[in-house]
Amino acid sequence: MECLSFLQKQVVRGLTSKFEKWIPLEYLYDKLGSQFYEGLSEGKEVSYYLYRIETQLLRDNIDAAVREILHAIAETGNNGAEEVAQTINLVDLGAGNSSKTCIIIDAFLKQNANVHMYTLDISHDALDDGKAYLLNKYGDKNFQISTIQGEYSSCLEEYGRIVSAMSRPVMSLVMFLGSSLGGLKYRDQGEFISRVFHNIGTGGRMLIGADKTQSENRLLEAYGEKGGGG
Repeated sequence: MECLSFLQKQVVRGLTSKFEKWIPLEYLYDKLGSQFYEGLSEGKEVSYYLYRIETQLLRDNIDAAVREILHAIAETGNNGAEEVAQTINLVDLGAGNSSKTCIIIDAFLKQNANVHMYTLDISHDALDDGKAYLLNKYGDKNFQISTIQGEYSSCLEEYGRIVSAMSRPVMSLVMFLGSSLGGLKYRDQGEFISRVFHNIGTGGRMLIGADKTQSENRLLEAYGEKGGGG
């Protein structure tokens, strides 16, 4: 087991469980799984409350959050520390259709920040489609994008190597939205968050979207037939 990745260990644990069988959410988001999610989030199904509420929360609060992050960058530079990069690294764990990502990118660009986007996903299709969409939307602005394919643990380690090789400090903002944290077992959530901060460099931030505990009926309504699950 020592040689297995974080995701592989979860698969083994989930499928050998004496109780409920489960697999990590990353394995659900191949091309078909991504299309299913986009159908929920982009459709008119009001029962899929999570996307609507999280999107509105971002729109209401992202400008203040971005100003705070950019202020922290400026403060670090003004304290006589080593030069701080003017570019903000946005690290998106499972970008999906990038609709919520664009809200965050827009907020940074509005403050004249340079944005380097890193999208991390297990699906080649999601990465390729997302990159093409974002380059088409922001290609003429202070924006660039890199993709890292694989399960989260290996992607984060690769990103950590990228950060370590940079010639100057960088601020990273990791986005983990859509209540994806709830897809991890409770005992694994702390380990995962620690893994994120271990790899994103000094001063890194993490933006987490998490749902509160919901009733079974509301979840079935959101993801089942009424929510487009078929």
